[in-house]
Amino acid sequence: MTQKKLKQIGKNILKEFSINDIAIKYKDVQRGRCLQTSVTIPKWSLKQGQAYSLYYVLHEISHHIVQKVFKYRIKVHGKEFKSIEKQLLKRYDLVPIYNKAYIKELYNSKLNKTVYKKEK
Repeated sequence: MTQKKLKQIGKNILKEFSINDIAIKYKDVQRGRCLQTSVTIPKWSLKQGQAYSLYYVLHEISHHIVQKVFKYRIKVHGKEFKSIEKQLLKRYDLVPIYNKAYIKELYNSKLNKTVYKKEK
């Protein structure tokens, strides 16, 4: 999946929650970031495969949605965040298996197989 396609997916989801004018940027950074006006996705995430690239965009987009809905009154990767993240992943038949805040594995329920597994 291209950067352009991933950005469009993110923007479409944000529009559903009436969140507009958010820049989605790809940069040479170690980890993603969600600010009030932008989302930064690390370029290295594109090299981890299509499922992981999509996960990373949805993960950062989930932060924006949580900030809008809960107004920063929750834990960054708390149950509310994970609930929204899981709902967005489910749209693409992806089921996350977590290692604390981040995924260690993505399972595709439609294909009935693991589509991403973090290397140790």
